Amino acid sequence: MQINNNLSSQNFGMALKIKPEAMESLKRASINQLEVLSKIGDDLKDTKVYNLEVGKDLAPRITSPYANKYAKSFEVENPTERKFVNDSPELLNFKTVWDGTEVSGMKKGDAYSNCISYESKEAALDAYNRINSKTTTLEKAAELTKELDKAAIRKANIAEAKKQAVQAAEDKANDLFSRFGVDA
Repeated sequence: MQINNNLSSQNFGMALKIKPEAMESLKRASINQLEVLSKIGDDLKDTKVYNLEVGKDLAPRITSPYANKYAKSFEVENPTERKFVNDSPELLNFKTVWDGTEVSGMKKGDAYSNCISYESKEAALDAYNRINSKTTTLEKAAELTKELDKAAIRKANIAEAKKQAVQAAEDKANDLFSRFGVDA
């Protein structure tokens, strides 16, 4: 069996990915913009699922290994200001532009909205405040990237816990049958 060493990949552990077409804009950027970008890179280094790409004119694009990729505006709605009575306060709604694979009638450039589920309304409000406090689209995209990544990891952890519980029950059933089972 061969195990490939992914640690040698130049993109391993990089959640901020600056594309070659961003180079001209980087050269023209102010020191402050470059420092913000550097801080974003440090803040995103531990993300596992979602990445933030920076392209031409330093335009941010949130990407994942799935079909979903988001560009342009990254707006969040205050979870305490719901329009409908049955809207869940644990959800953080966000609006953006679809830039991913064309699936389920979604085309690149379409307005897109989705939500991130939290364990409490306070957690959703905290995420809203962190994202909304950012002044630039790039900074908002970075915060939304972190929130989407945390949500994906939570979802994966829940799925793994369920899988392990099912496996544990199956193992216990097999053990019981091997110890006490009889032929029909």
